[in-house]
Amino acid sequence: MKAVPMHISGENCITHRKNFRILLASCLLVAAMRSTIVAGTIYVDSRADGSNNGSSWADAYKYLQDALADADSAEKPVEILIAQGVYKPDQGRGKNPNDRGTTFQMINGVAFKGGFAGSDAPNPDARDIRLYKTVLSGDLTGNDVAVNDPRDLLDESTRTENSYHVVTSNMTGKTAVLDGLTITAGSRNGMYNKRGSPVIINCTFSENCADRWGGGMCNENGSPSLSHCIFSRNLAQYGGGIWNFKGAPILTCCTFTGNSATYGGAIYNYDNSHPQMTCCTFTGNSATHGGCIYNNKNCRPIVTNCTLTGNSANSDGGAMRNLHYSSPILTNCILWGNSPDEIIDYFMSSSTVSYSYVQGGTGNPWFGKGCIDGDPLFFGANNLRLSPGSPCIDAGDNSAVPSEITTTIDGMPRIFNGTVDMGAFEAGSI
Repeated sequence: MKAVPMHISGENCITHRKNFRILLASCLLVAAMRSTIVAGTIYVDSRADGSNNGSSWADAYKYLQDALADADSAEKPVEILIAQGVYKPDQGRGKNPNDRGTTFQMINGVAFKGGFAGSDAPNPDARDIRLYKTVLSGDLTGNDVAVNDPRDLLDESTRTENSYHVVTSNMTGKTAVLDGLTITAGSRNGMYNKRGSPVIINCTFSENCADRWGGGMCNENGSPSLSHCIFSRNLAQYGGGIWNFKGAPILTCCTFTGNSATYGGAIYNYDNSHPQMTCCTFTGNSATHGGCIYNNKNCRPIVTNCTLTGNSANSDGGAMRNLHYSSPILTNCILWGNSPDEIIDYFMSSSTVSYSYVQGGTGNPWFGKGCIDGDPLFFGANNLRLSPGSPCIDAGDNSAVPSEITTTIDGMPRIFNGTVDMGAFEAGSI
């Protein structure tokens, strides 16, 4: 077959050149508009009154969802810097107001970083997560009534229209990061994590609830890494603070206080969950069964240098309740003042406890090598540091401390005077 010659008139050539120039100009304009995203930083500030394109604090997006939409298609990694203020999942481009199913979805290669002073501050880059609090809230209509007791969260009628999950992490890896944020007012969890392993740093999960699993956080086949996080006043049937299912979360220097549940006030581990908890404190958590931690069905948590005190159960297992072949390992821990008892094992479960202070532990089958019973001599009811003369000082096992753990929950050296102390704090390093 012979090729058919093409004849392009001079007029057509001019037209094609014009169209090409228009197309090229459009591409350059789009590239310029997205240059800040490719560069890796997007700014969010609910008070910004500039062009709201995310390119700077002055021109920051008002809504976090808009920043997430751009970050999703941008070259990774991306940091989203979020100024102080309250941000809700139903706000932003394409979002429907009061849509309870809308959530802040974590993305691989994207870090959410809160706690910045923001656009109207002398130094907008100043960061202090306590002073410049950044809140991700599920209170979509802004009408939540405060409750004195977290056990009333599910019954409070003003919370019936709250977001199901404030934050969601589906199939994410360690490049998906939450840093310096407060997650609150979720009605089915503060955060739902399915098969994800995100990194969560310096975050607070407070006053979230769930009628079933994980008020603060629900991990389904998920293994997140959490450090210096706080779980406070969350509520669920199983795991007021966290519920774990077939995962191996890593919790370092975290605080659980005032969480409530029917089973496992602070944490409920179920069906081959093997979390590692190091240098954490558990205080004032409550449940019907397992006031602090509940392990059920082949769970093997490793608990090292943790302090569990003032937790309560209506039935048994004030500090820990173990069921159905669960085998927790506790080393260098302090369990004191939990009621009605400290550890209870049922149905072929067996705890291994060593180099730990356990109130009333003497004579129990799990009271192992290096364990002591007596008064740990805390500085006070609200100060879990060890006072001079405490039997828990220099009484731990150095070999049990993970090599990456070099500081305590308050940032002091983890080992002082040659031998690690029992509990989350180190005496003498203050």
